[in-house]
Amino acid sequence: MPFVKCAVDGCNTRLQPILEPVLEDRNTWIYPECDVCYRPVCDKHSSHMDGQLVCTDCRKKAIAETHSALIHLDITPLDER
Repeated sequence: MPFVKCAVDGCNTRLQPILEPVLEDRNTWIYPECDVCYRPVCDKHSSHMDGQLVCTDCRKKAIAETHSALIHLDITPLDER
C-alpha cells in the first residue's frame, strides 16, 4: 500500500497517522486532512481558521472570495463624488 502524502502544491511529505485503530489494516488509519476539501495535508500546508484545519489552497480561495466581495461593494473614493 502506498504512503499517504500531502495533496497540496505537489508536496511529497509523507503523513504520519493521527490514529491507528487496527495496525494491520491501513484503511482504518486516520490522517490529518483539510476540513473544507478533505484532502490529506501536512503541517506546512495547513492552518487553523475558525476552529477548522484548512489547507493552503482552501485558505487562499477563502481570502480571494472575501476580497472579491469587498470589491463588488462599488465604494467610490471621496475625490470622485
